[in-house]
Amino acid sequence: MCLPPNAYRADDRAVLEHYAAVASVGLPVTAYNNPIDTKVDLRPELLAKLHAEGFIVGVKEFSGDVRRCYAINELAPGLDLIIGTDDTLLEVAVAGAKGWVATPRSSRAPASTSTTPRWPVTSPPRCRSTARSTPYCAGTAGPSSSRRSSSART
Repeated sequence: MCLPPNAYRADDRAVLEHYAAVASVGLPVTAYNNPIDTKVDLRPELLAKLHAEGFIVGVKEFSGDVRRCYAINELAPGLDLIIGTDDTLLEVAVAGAKGWVATPRSSRAPASTSTTPRWPVTSPPRCRSTARSTPYCAGTAGPSSSRRSSSART
């Protein structure tokens, strides 16, 4: 999986050269379209050209616009479409996605509806005020406290 060049706002020529160089290694390349973070948009027309040149075999579509997925399928029918955003999972799957790259948060098991906690829960330490009237809790060291059991960490 490969992002477009993102140290600058690359034009189509720079994107084509970038993926040509990456593809020259000889491994299949999946483009990663994340226009919000990279400021380089791999538009459906550009993805079709990259695919036609043999530079990419798939795209992880992370723009969040499901309509683009239909355009990608129309312009580059052999290009594998990978779901990149969790909140468009169903829509992009219906649009013909071949796979899904899940975020760590979405790949965890759903929260249990049971009222029984999954790890031991202890009462919070008693708090008191200092002379400056700033409350603090004795015996706590914040989120990375070693007082938590290792089973509580995910």
